Amino acid sequence: MLTQEQIADYHDKGYLGIENVFSASEVRQLQQITDEFVERSRAIEEGDAIFELEPGHTPQMPKVRRVRNPVGQDPVYDQALRNERVLDIVAQLIGPAIRTNGNKLNMKLSEMGSPVEWHQDWASTPILTMISWRWVCASTI
Repeated sequence: MLTQEQIADYHDKGYLGIENVFSASEVRQLQQITDEFVERSRAIEEGDAIFELEPGHTPQMPKVRRVRNPVGQDPVYDQALRNERVLDIVAQLIGPAIRTNGNKLNMKLSEMGSPVEWHQDWASTPILTMISWRWVCASTI
């Protein structure tokens, strides 16, 4: 349950960071499946319908930039998308009419990775849009 201060901060700043929404076990499952995605990418030499690869990707040194539709690739990611704790938080911020319009797993590898210039997602959409990020490994922001 969010506090009124958290809700006000979201509406004021446009973002909200919440730690420990997923249990340690759920995070480990997501990490394991993410590692399995990287292992699967070793079998391809260039991007395909599932994997977007960084330059220099090889079977010996896989460099995955993005996994398209991880929710459709593995039930663990589907469960994370539909996690009741996440949906309760989103509903408190934008209301109960929640739907998904796609999903992807972005991977920013340490010491490498293509830059993503500053941009605004869905800048001109006529509906209220929220992007929900989930970090499944140590990172800095």
